[in-house]
Amino acid sequence: MHGIKEGLRWGEEYLDVHHMRIAPQSQSAAVFVNGIQYGGALIVKQGQGNQITLVNEVPIEEYIKSILAYKIETPLLLKRWQL
Repeated sequence: MHGIKEGLRWGEEYLDVHHMRIAPQSQSAAVFVNGIQYGGALIVKQGQGNQITLVNEVPIEEYIKSILAYKIETPLLLKRWQL
C-alpha cells in the first residue's frame, strides 16, 4: 500500500480515500506488515506527499502491558511485592 496524490493505492487506486482501517476478523488474528505482527486493528493514514503512517489500534490494557514489559525489570517487581 502506498499513498498517491488522489488517495491510497493498494492493488487498485482508492481515489479520495486518505485513511483506511484494517481489522482482523477475530481477536486471535493479527495483521502483518513487512514481517511485523500487529495485534488489533491497523489504521493507515496518508501523510504529506505520498507517505503513509500506520497506527496500531489496541485496547489500552494491552498497550500498557507491552510498554511495562520493556520499562520495568521483573526482579524489581518481585522485590517490591515480597515483604
